This record gives sequence, C-alpha cells and structure tokens, in this order.
Amino acid sequence: MKKSIVLLSLFAAAALVFAGCTQAGKENKQNDDAGISKFVGDWYVDGSLENGHLEIDADGHVTSYSYEDTVNYEGELKREEYENPDGTKGYLYNIYDGSEFVIGFYEPEEEDFYELYSGQDGEVHYVRKDHCTQGPSTDNNSSGDETVEISCAMIVGDWDYQVMDQNDTENFTDNGHVVINEDGSYTYTSPDGNISTGSVRLEYEEYSDDTRLPMFNFYSDDDSFWIGSYYDENDPDTLWIGNGGEERLVKTGGH
Repeated sequence: MKKSIVLLSLFAAAALVFAGCTQAGKENKQNDDAGISKFVGDWYVDGSLENGHLEIDADGHVTSYSYEDTVNYEGELKREEYENPDGTKGYLYNIYDGSEFVIGFYEPEEEDFYELYSGQDGEVHYVRKDHCTQGPSTDNNSSGDETVEISCAMIVGDWDYQVMDQNDTENFTDNGHVVINEDGSYTYTSPDGNISTGSVRLEYEEYSDDTRLPMFNFYSDDDSFWIGSYYDENDPDTLWIGNGGEERLVKTGGH
C-alpha cells in the first residue's frame, strides 16, 4: 500500500512539473505570436548610450532606466489592436506600468528594425543598443538615418533674430542680428543699435519619459539666461526660440 502511495505521489509531482512547463511554453508561444520577441533588447532614447533606455525581455517585461541608470518603473509590453477611421486595423505595442499606459509604438514594417517611434507624432525615438552612439544626438532625426552628434560649432555664423507678425502668423519681422563665434561667444545687435554679448551653451531639456532634447541656450555676460533655442537637423538654418514658435533665429541667407 505504501508503495502505491509513493508511486501516485511521484506521478502527481511529474504531472505538476509537466503542467508548469506546458504553461510556460504557452506563455512564450503567446509572446511569439504577439511579436514581443522582436522587441527583446535594450532601447536607448535618440540612439545615445548616455540617455535613458528601456530593457525588454522575452516575456514582455519592461524595465525603464533614467540616463543616470536608476530604475524609473517596471512594466509590461502588450500588443493591442486598433481601428482606423476607414475600418482598416493595425497593431500597437503599448507599455504599461501596472494599469497605467506609459508609451506606445506602431508595429514596425521592417523585419530587422532597430528604431522605434512613439505614436503618430514620433516625438519619442528609441534605437536598439547595437545601433547606438556613445555621445548625445538630436532627438528629432525623423529621417531614420544615422544619429548626428551636435555641438556649438554647428551654429557658428550670422543669424537674423525674427519675431512672428501677430497680424499675419505666416510672416516674421526682423528683431536684430546675432553673430555666433567659434569660441561659443555671441554678439546681439538690437534694431536700435544696442549691443549685448554673452556665450552659447549646449544643454538639455529633460522630460519625465527620459527624453533629453538638446538646446542651444544663450547667456549674457553676467551669466543670466537670455534665450533658449531648439536645433532641428532637418532645418539647420533655423533655431526656434522657446516652445511657442513665435520667435526664431534664421541663418543669414538661409531662408
């Protein structure tokens, strides 16, 4: 009788182990069917190893790290269906921190993709680690080409300071002139001929999702902040000042 009990216990244990393996196999199969395995790896903001990144494993588990390599959150990558206004359907790969949505990516068309863009605007850009660079790069590289390292040397030259015409937002009027020198210093001449000087610094605007947006900020000689501008590699002759799009620096002869 005791032998029978032992044998039954062994069979029960084996059944449990088999069931556990089967369940794990089902989960991996579901992840494969959902395309999660294509996202496995480390993904860095704007393709720079100095930025924050996402670590995604084969089970769809996501760990978000800041640029200081501290953990922001741990979540899950899910494949979810959406429907377009014309009735066609597609898939989004969305990351959740518990029940809270964090960020989503459209299903990449390429088989061997190495870049991810968030939502329709593509504002947040991730690059798989093996295609990253060591230094900072522009985050608005919408062309998908290789990342571009930036420096103050890229904006050396003469620039017209322009302000949007409030009566006609398509037009801009001149509001002085800026000369940026190779040593990072600048000279601003106002419309009435007043001159002020200072320095230009490459700095970063940081967001809660670890995006680091490069900016060229202008400081007066007394170290007080004057203006901050955004650089777009697709339009290198324009530096947009602030977030409103109402002021800009345009390279002389650039437009």
